[in-house]
Amino acid sequence: MNHALYPILHTEDLIMFATAIYLTFNARTGVVKFANAGHPRPLHIERSASRAQGLGGDDTPIGPAFALAEDSQYITSECTLSPKDAVVLFTDGLFEISNNGGEEFGKDRLREAAVRLKDLRLRDFFPELLKAVGRFSEDNDFDDDVCLVGFRFIRPLD
Repeated sequence: MNHALYPILHTEDLIMFATAIYLTFNARTGVVKFANAGHPRPLHIERSASRAQGLGGDDTPIGPAFALAEDSQYITSECTLSPKDAVVLFTDGLFEISNNGGEEFGKDRLREAAVRLKDLRLRDFFPELLKAVGRFSEDNDFDDDVCLVGFRFIRPLD
């Protein structure tokens, strides 16, 4: 993907880039394999442990965004979900929103909110998470795009 985007997004006059995550999930084993190109680390919401952390751990490698360097390499990482765990992918507009004092919502508050909401179905989790972020910002006005996508591992398939 990087080789395809580099000549399109990287020109003499303008340098643009794109972030992305490639993720596969095995519903039989709960194994998630993923590679990250400069995108915010997805949340792994561990329902039984009541915690939310970066998918694969908070030090899982993140490669550079696409089109920043022609020869970038991307490492595939993996982790295993437990039943009822969820994975939530999001854009940076979700946690970079600021309140009237200029303080950013940030990744720590995002994790705390995810843990508070961990028992909700994702169709309810997403709007409640957006409400929590909006309350923090005081005016519910996102400065950047916000996209949320996720899934929950219910149980291994036979």
